[in-house]
Amino acid sequence: MTLSPSTETQLMTLATIPVQILATRDEIDRYIEDCLQSLTRQTGLGEKFRLVPIIATHQPVDAAWMQGLIERFQGEHFHPQHMTIDRYCGYGEKQNLIWNEVTRSIPRDERVFIALNPDTIVHRDCVLSLWEMYLAKKDDAFVVEARQFPHENPYRHFNPDTYEISWCSGACALYADALFETGGGFDEHIFLYCEDVDLSWQAWQYGKKCYYCPWAYISHMTGGLFRGVYQTHKYPQHAYYMGLGHLILAKKYFGHDEARFADLLKVFEQDVYTPDVVKDRCLRDFRAMEPELVVFDRPMKEIHMGRFGEFTGTV
Repeated sequence: MTLSPSTETQLMTLATIPVQILATRDEIDRYIEDCLQSLTRQTGLGEKFRLVPIIATHQPVDAAWMQGLIERFQGEHFHPQHMTIDRYCGYGEKQNLIWNEVTRSIPRDERVFIALNPDTIVHRDCVLSLWEMYLAKKDDAFVVEARQFPHENPYRHFNPDTYEISWCSGACALYADALFETGGGFDEHIFLYCEDVDLSWQAWQYGKKCYYCPWAYISHMTGGLFRGVYQTHKYPQHAYYMGLGHLILAKKYFGHDEARFADLLKVFEQDVYTPDVVKDRCLRDFRAMEPELVVFDRPMKEIHMGRFGEFTGTV
């Protein structure tokens, strides 16, 4: 078949957008087909962009089944692939591995990618909305975040005039490669939780901004939709990683101010919902890694820590 000149031009000018999807075996079983299906239905797919979903698994999955899934969803402008992570590491380190080993080598004119939770349904205009906001803000944007429906996790304020936001949730966000190239990506000291806060605050420190796109929707199958999936035995683990994340952020962004850093330590120590045994472990592990942490010395109104687990600043 011979393509018309206009069609050839259109295909040549399509943006290529990798989509990093990090999934457990359970998430593969429960969510991945619906997530991929929603990506295939995006407005603008094949007209303004092509998508390259990179499904990275860090637990054993059936190779034949996964290959069948990849083949079933392959399309002219939709090219999923599977990557195996064969070492034990945190969420941020896994995302860094995907970017370093696959994403950064994908030819693209606009060097951006999307990080997406597998337990999401991406509404039809989401990718196009993220992409268009990035293009409009690209001179100063490092991150553009989608809106989580029906509830934000967690809720944050954004500037209704500029759409700037103090930090972007990693559930569905478009990142500029330059953020990873400048700072090395996610801080691998953070095993779980708060890594998206930290990466967003790095963007502000590097003189760039974070944006929120309120008309780019995803449905996120988390607490707002499925509170019953949370199990009581997971609470100490959640409290530990949240506590350790609080301490790391306090050190990195307020460690240059001894009095402010001391106040943030008290916020952690006085949190009534974190068991003392968990606090002790957090402090011990934090002190061990503290000398390795990069401390930023530029106070910014966008970077704020209030009550325990509250990171929303003024934008």
